[in-house]
This record gives sequence, structure tokens and C-alpha cells, in this order.
Amino acid sequence: MAGYKETPRQKMIAMMYLVLYALLALNVSKEVLNAFIVVNESMESTNASTAAKINDAYKKFQLQNSLNPEKVGPYWEKAQVVREKANQLVKYIEDQELKLVEVSESRLTKQEILDKYYRDTIINGTKTKYLMLSEVETKDKYNATTHYMVRTGDKPGEGEAYVLSKKMQDLRDVILKTMNLPEDSRKVGLITNMKGVTYRDNDGQRQDWEQHNFYFTILAADITILNRIIGEARTAEYNAVNYLYGSISETSFKFDEVAAKVIPKSTYILQGQKYQADVLVAAYDKKTESTIKVLQGADTLTAANVSRAQIIKGQAGMGKLEFHATKPGPHKYAGVIEMVDPKT
Repeated sequence: MAGYKETPRQKMIAMMYLVLYALLALNVSKEVLNAFIVVNESMESTNASTAAKINDAYKKFQLQNSLNPEKVGPYWEKAQVVREKANQLVKYIEDQELKLVEVSESRLTKQEILDKYYRDTIINGTKTKYLMLSEVETKDKYNATTHYMVRTGDKPGEGEAYVLSKKMQDLRDVILKTMNLPEDSRKVGLITNMKGVTYRDNDGQRQDWEQHNFYFTILAADITILNRIIGEARTAEYNAVNYLYGSISETSFKFDEVAAKVIPKSTYILQGQKYQADVLVAAYDKKTESTIKVLQGADTLTAANVSRAQIIKGQAGMGKLEFHATKPGPHKYAGVIEMVDPKT
């Protein structure tokens, strides 16, 4: 789980989970079982907080898109792809949590399980069902859930855990592409059977990700693992959306200095005339070396006459324009200011 951005709370919960997972291999005591329930509740609370942050990020993003759809639109569309894929994975995992309870509590129907173990709650203004894991009677059992997840015996490698890891990889691929990261990057979670990552059982034998997480794992641990994956999915989504939002400003010109400027209509006036000038605040980047091209006697600067233009090097974001007055009468000039496009 290391490598991508997690809050201190997420890191603490992840460490607690790893300790409990190690203890689970030794003994399923009442204390370990209760600890899993506590960690699971903490994960669910953190996931709800992350979902709220994501919701706020989308609202901010949507506002910018409504103000400037031409500029923001391409990034907003990519954010919607990430949003859809993340929601699909989270919905699938939530469905699998219910299915695991069904498998474990085989004597009950789906509706009976919903009535007995689920409570209504509101998350980000949306009504949803909340699993009361502490009340599930078979939370310490593993035979039925192990067979469902990894298909022990007759059809190994065909369990639901393999479907889960494929869906996790699908979302990971979308986010890696969105954030322009290599496929082996650890800046995004949702890592399953990635090259260079190995898993081993208590005897040191190699396992795949699916076996390592769901083979002979009690129901309480299964639910906790699934909520941990939801947390990884939401964190990855949040980081991707922030990356896209930050990319909007990367295509804009940056300014680090403002200054008051007075632009007179004339540099001299006669007695009785009015002095007129435009007063404004100019923004510029002191670190940018702009190039100014000016051609005297021209109305516009074109490809045909630009080679005859005087070149002025800008310093600290500004250039100084000077002409010698060689004859009386009006004079005209044309010019351009060349700056580096921030997108290049």
C-alpha cells in the first residue's frame, strides 16, 4: 500500500490491519475477532470521509467546467471516466460483501440478511445500507467463503476473488493512464499480481494475491479486506481527480508579479490641454524571458516583413521600447511579444 498518497489515519488503520492479519494466522480468538470489527468500522468511517472529499472535489471541478467548458471540458470528461470506473468497482465490492454474508449465513435468504444485519444510513446525501458486522453470527467462519472466493478443490482459480482482482486492475489501469504513470508505479494502490510483488503463506510457499487474501480467511477479515480495497479505490480516484484539476492551471500562463502602470495618451501637452493616461495593474512573470519584435513604419507584422523587425529581449518579464525621433510627424509601428506556451 506504500507509495500513493494516504492520510495519517489511513496509514494507521492499514498498519492495524496488517498486525491483525498476522495474528489471524495464529489464532481466531475473540479478541482478534473483535479487533477486526473495530478496524473494519474505522475503515468504513475513513471511506465515508474520503467519499465526501471526492464529492467536494467534483463540485469544484464541475463549477470550473461550467465557467470555462472549452478549457476545462477535456479534463472534466477524463474525470468522469475515472468517476464511473471507481463507482463501478465500489458498487461491485459492496455487492460482494452482501454475497459473502449470504454464503456464510446459508440458512437465511438475501432479504432476511438485509433485514437482520443491515441498517439504513446516509452518506453524502444518499441513502444506503450499512452492514452491522458485529451482529453477523458466522463472522468467524471461513469454509464457505473460502470456496466462494478462491474455489478450493474442484475448480481452483475460478473464485470470485479472481473477478475482483481483474476489476481492481481495470480501475488501476485507467488511473495510471490518467496520471501518466508507468504500469509498475506504486503511486497508485489497487496492486494485486503486479510483476515484482510476491506473496507467501505461513510455510513460505508462494501464493497469488487472491489466495493470499481469501484462502481460509474468516468472514470478518473478508469484509475488512473488501473495505480496505474500497478505501484504496477512493483514494486513487481522489488523487486522479486532483491531478486532472491541477492540470487545468498547467495550461495557463503563470504570473508572479503585479505592478501599477500608467500609459499616457501623449508624452507632452500644451498649456490648456488635458493630460490623459490609462492606469492599470499589469501581471507578468519575472522569470519569463519574452522576445519582442517591432517594425517601424508597418501596420502589422507578417511573415513577409518579420525578418526586418527589431528584436528586443525582455528582462524580468518586461521589455523597453525606444525609438529615435528622426523626422517630424506621426510615426507608426507594429510588433509581437513571443512567450513560451506553458503546455510545451
